Amino acid sequence: MRKGNIKRKTSETTISVEMDLDGSGRSEINTTVPFMDHMLNLLSRHGLFDIKITGKGDRDVDDHHLVEDLGICLGQAVKQALGSKEGIRRYGSALVPMDESLCSVAIDLSGRPYLIYHVEYGKNNHHIAESIIKAYARALSRAASLDGRIQGVMSTKGSI
Repeated sequence: MRKGNIKRKTSETTISVEMDLDGSGRSEINTTVPFMDHMLNLLSRHGLFDIKITGKGDRDVDDHHLVEDLGICLGQAVKQALGSKEGIRRYGSALVPMDESLCSVAIDLSGRPYLIYHVEYGKNNHHIAESIIKAYARALSRAASLDGRIQGVMSTKGSI
């Protein structure tokens, strides 16, 4: 059961995230931010994750609080679903075109956060965002996938 279930309630947002890493790409998304819903549906479909998300927030201020807290909850759901990380591939990468845009994503599920972000390939912001989320979904799916040949975690240290 590689599933994560996270609920978060603050003075600014109320969020519920359910994620199954071994799904088929089904999603039920309602964040009240249509573009965010679109991106999360792409994450589900291209990562083959089953995701159910509801979220609402103080959008009269702006979308920032809701989008930020959705990211926090998604990260927590993935971490919970990965559990001990035994048997996962750990590394994943993907190269995804979207019309004139091209995105490359490489992921290491080591637990040590790090980000390099260069957005240079593309002209249409929507296409750029789609190529990023699709590449992220595919790289995460690969990194989180189980490989029966892996005993323990994918590390010579014995832990990640």
